[in-house]
Amino acid sequence: MELEEKMAHFEAETKKKTDEALQGQLDQYEETLKQDYDQFVHNTDATLKERFQEESEALRKDANKQYSEVQIERQRDLYLQQTKLKEIMLNRFKQALDEYKETEEYVEQLEQMGKTVKDFAKDEVFDLYIDPQDEALVPTLEKALDHPVIVSDRPFYGGMRGVLRERDVLLDFSFSTYLEQLEANWALTGGTK
Repeated sequence: MELEEKMAHFEAETKKKTDEALQGQLDQYEETLKQDYDQFVHNTDATLKERFQEESEALRKDANKQYSEVQIERQRDLYLQQTKLKEIMLNRFKQALDEYKETEEYVEQLEQMGKTVKDFAKDEVFDLYIDPQDEALVPTLEKALDHPVIVSDRPFYGGMRGVLRERDVLLDFSFSTYLEQLEANWALTGGTK
């Protein structure tokens, strides 16, 4: 082999070795970059997933809070409407009671209440009380019941109360007690529970 051939062969071998070394370094560098990229993607995905979960939880809590606030506001409005309706209905009922108390049926009902107390008491001593507004009915009721009727010192909006002295029992047929029960049991459905 001649010198030129040796030089060409040496140059080709050197170039081949250099290319192989460079290719090895490039492959290694590419592998390192790929690992770094994969790690970056993994870390970014994990960070985004965590952030997404945090944001989702924050949004859920905010939505629940807003829902609760709306629900509380609606319940308050419903309560106010129910209270207003209850007041209107009770006022109408009281007005109807006032009109009823001017009728003969009311006097008959008082007589029936007195008879119920009298029947319940049997031979026991008892007192019959009427509302101060009904004082004018005392003579009529005493005659019908053949028993003294006392005008109560406490108004009870009509009706009658009977007290059995020996057993200390109150038979309460007063309209105020009925109104209190009606008001206590009032439901939005427009009636009582």
